[in-house]
Amino acid sequence: MEATTAIKLIADFKGTSLQLRLNEIQSQLIGKSQVADFNQSELFGAALTVKNISAQIDEIVHAAGILNSLPIILHENEKIQEISLAAGTGKERFDLVTDYRVAEFKFSHWKKSNGIRGKKVFADYVNLLLDTSERKKELYVVSFTQVKSFFQSEAEWKKILSKSDRLAVRLQEYLIANKLEAETVNDIFKLGETEIEIFDINKIMTDYQSSSIEAIKS
Repeated sequence: MEATTAIKLIADFKGTSLQLRLNEIQSQLIGKSQVADFNQSELFGAALTVKNISAQIDEIVHAAGILNSLPIILHENEKIQEISLAAGTGKERFDLVTDYRVAEFKFSHWKKSNGIRGKKVFADYVNLLLDTSERKKELYVVSFTQVKSFFQSEAEWKKILSKSDRLAVRLQEYLIANKLEAETVNDIFKLGETEIEIFDINKIMTDYQSSSIEAIKS
């Protein structure tokens, strides 16, 4: 099945609300013993097609997001020294290292349940906190308000980093070496608050597009 056909089939099935559509079908199935009329073999094929196409979509979003951000955030003579376009966690490399800054990027849109996203962005924040290069430290996120709210939570940082053993050890060593006490995510956030700047990617993009339009008009 062609991708365009598959996408249209899925969009038509979802309509304005997938949940409402599924609720409607569920109610129609109650009491039925003959369900041939509900066959969705074509839709199933379309879904598999789109799933195959969208494999590694997170990596593509991450890479494209960074590439779109670079022309906006880089200074005129700033030189890129290292760059990591692949999305991932538990790494000690930064997404971007220049002769001026180290930066991490998170393009995930947060919903109500954000445990996994919270762990990932907190790991990035800790990675920045532990950097000793004296470069400017920056974190670029899409869900700016939700990320800031998470960073101000009273969740235990050790639990958040429980699956990032190496990073948790490095953070513990940092706290001991600097004679600091920190139990919660908010405690760690406050330690880096003055040196790590958090940016709203959506706002940066919107402001850039607005300024570009104004420049064309003038």
